Amino acid sequence: MDIVVGGLYQSALCGKFVVTEVRSSKSVDVEFVDTGYVATTRFDCIRSGGIKDRLYPSVHGFGFIGVGVFPTSENGKNSDAYLCWQRMIGRCYDKNYIHAYLYQDCSVCDEWRNFQAFAEWFYANKPNDGAKYHLDKDIKVKGNKVYSPATCSFVTCQENVAAAKQKSFSAISPSGEVVMITNLAKFCREKGLNKSNMHKVITGKFKSCKGWTRNDEQV
Repeated sequence: MDIVVGGLYQSALCGKFVVTEVRSSKSVDVEFVDTGYVATTRFDCIRSGGIKDRLYPSVHGFGFIGVGVFPTSENGKNSDAYLCWQRMIGRCYDKNYIHAYLYQDCSVCDEWRNFQAFAEWFYANKPNDGAKYHLDKDIKVKGNKVYSPATCSFVTCQENVAAAKQKSFSAISPSGEVVMITNLAKFCREKGLNKSNMHKVITGKFKSCKGWTRNDEQV
């Protein structure tokens, strides 16, 4: 493969790029067509297609690594910030996510598409006391569906469980009565309903469960 200035080449994972300058076989400037990301690489990386675009949305078609000081891995393992970021995006944009119905209509703000921006917030806000924390989007702002610096916080497992138990839902019974549900598990046990199916009704995944429907006017 001849590598020349102005030549258009294909990377393995990040689309096409153009060679803008060749100083030597080990110092070649390129610019990716889709994102405008500029990088310096080598002939062998161009030939193998191994060159990567740090602005390419490689994580669930949404997030990109970005340019900055925060690594995605430490000592051969994914960093805590990267794992948290990747899982957050997966909840919102991976159609195969096991609990996708729980995150229907949820999204991540544009700022956090960039891992570098998320990682900066992560390390500035996550407590460093050795306890296990979860990234939460709707305790700080009740009912929120957008992951962002303004709406998210880190909470302990106990706080997360307590908050989940406090959530209330509005549903319509088979007879047309509007019912407020403050404890979904207890409600389903008393009514003989499947909790998973009822939750799918409340979140809009199912239309009904044994005649129970979502109260759209109060959702």
